[in-house]
Amino acid sequence: MKLFALLLPLAFFVNVQAEVTQLRGSVHSVYDGDTLKLKAGNDTHKIRLAYIDAPELHQMYGIESKHSLEQLTRDKPIDATCIGKDRYGRLICTLLVGSEDINAMQVKRGMAWAYLRYAPKGTPLKALQAEAEGGKRGLWADANAVAPWEYRHSPKD
Repeated sequence: MKLFALLLPLAFFVNVQAEVTQLRGSVHSVYDGDTLKLKAGNDTHKIRLAYIDAPELHQMYGIESKHSLEQLTRDKPIDATCIGKDRYGRLICTLLVGSEDINAMQVKRGMAWAYLRYAPKGTPLKALQAEAEGGKRGLWADANAVAPWEYRHSPKD
């Protein structure tokens, strides 16, 4: 029983570590402000940026958000740290170009919301969003900006 008590935390740690995936590649295509395809070696992975939620393409600032993500990632080497998959099978990742956090840049530019429901406690995304909102950058220029998770559940005209 004592051995089990000692190994149980280790087993948990190993499982958590096994879920983290590191990828290095280049962007194949950008779907919207928080989803893209990454070509890494011979494989192409559909990636959902972790801890942010960008406007839907038909939503105000949706196209601008997509263009922002394209501009941040086009023709640049991308390092992706992926923490799992979402219900659609997309890898959930944080993207870096050099030392620049692309997920955070989308929020800082006002091109995405911090998805605080899923973000770790103490995330800098909350402060970056407040800064973008205070500066009326991107989607925050609209006084009636609707979060994508609300937009997806609202009736469409």
